[in-house]
Amino acid sequence: MKNIALLACIFSLGISGPSFGKDDSANKILKGLFDTTLQETVIKHNIPGVSLALVSPDGIIYEGTRGVRKMGKSKPILLSDPLHVGSNTKAVTAYLAAILVRQGKIDWNTNVSDVFPNIPKAEAQKYNQATLANLLSHRAWIKPMTKQEDFAGLPRALLDTHLAPTAAMQARKQFVSQMLQYEPSLPKGDKDTNYSNAGYVVAAAMLEQVAGKPWETLVQEDIFKPLDIHALIGWPAEHDRNGVYGHLLDDDNKLVADDPAALPTILAPAGDLSLSTEDNAKWLMENLKCLQGQSKILTTAACNRIEIGNPASKQLPMGWSSTVQGGLGRVSTHVSSSGTFMTYAVVYIDKQRAVAITINSANPDAALAFRDVFSAVNSQLL
Repeated sequence: MKNIALLACIFSLGISGPSFGKDDSANKILKGLFDTTLQETVIKHNIPGVSLALVSPDGIIYEGTRGVRKMGKSKPILLSDPLHVGSNTKAVTAYLAAILVRQGKIDWNTNVSDVFPNIPKAEAQKYNQATLANLLSHRAWIKPMTKQEDFAGLPRALLDTHLAPTAAMQARKQFVSQMLQYEPSLPKGDKDTNYSNAGYVVAAAMLEQVAGKPWETLVQEDIFKPLDIHALIGWPAEHDRNGVYGHLLDDDNKLVADDPAALPTILAPAGDLSLSTEDNAKWLMENLKCLQGQSKILTTAACNRIEIGNPASKQLPMGWSSTVQGGLGRVSTHVSSSGTFMTYAVVYIDKQRAVAITINSANPDAALAFRDVFSAVNSQLL
């Protein structure tokens, strides 16, 4: 439970060799820069490890890792090692929603009360803005559930960390009823969104209800299997004690490996996937392909809807933040810290490039390490 609050939008040097695409004349120019940047970043900022993937719609430009799976140990992080991507999972859930919209099973304007008609009328009226699109763009005003104390009043059954998919599906349905009993959590000040982990769980419950399958099954069948992605649900070291550990500062301000504490299973759609560097690259390539009209799963219009939105009609992106940056054009980003890992995913839409950076710690030094690696990538894109 200790990592719930951080599901939001941070010895020896192990080395895993870089991987490059076929265009050696272009890609090898980047090899020295990125190899050196990763290695120097681990040493300079005293982080356990870091991974970097840079891709185009056509393939991998660079994949590399530096550092170790666990501080004080010698096993290096490999390209095939799963790394926790935290709330970047939300982009996957939004993608799944777009798939079910395309299949005609649900619509962006479908309200939670349309899917669950037994919701009491008063609660349905209180949350008449809780459409699928608003849930996925943090405008449904569902309680954020980003703090430890937010979970204190939930039934113990909803906090189970090892529910089977079918049981998780039923628990999410119960969670919907629980969330709608709260008063809407309106944004503060001039903000037009209010970040909500719970909103993504409610959206996932809607998708499960209309598809008749658990979220865990749907993402596997509709996204991961077609893309040949081997994702894990949960922290890597939950599945393999020899896998990659997240790290945090102890009471003595020393960076130590964290004993992986599982999140409640119901929260998986909001932030509990682990992807290897290789699989994260495949996922980002799919996003680029979709934006270029090359996806076999979704249309370009669908990907524009979830990654960019439409400011003119006040449609916000879902699972991503979208900006326009000088010299880079349209950029979609998602930054995640799950307390012991940090992940930064960026899709440079107009440059037709995407990058994922993951660090297996989330202390202030990890944020500085992010800056160094990201600066190296941007220097090649500007």
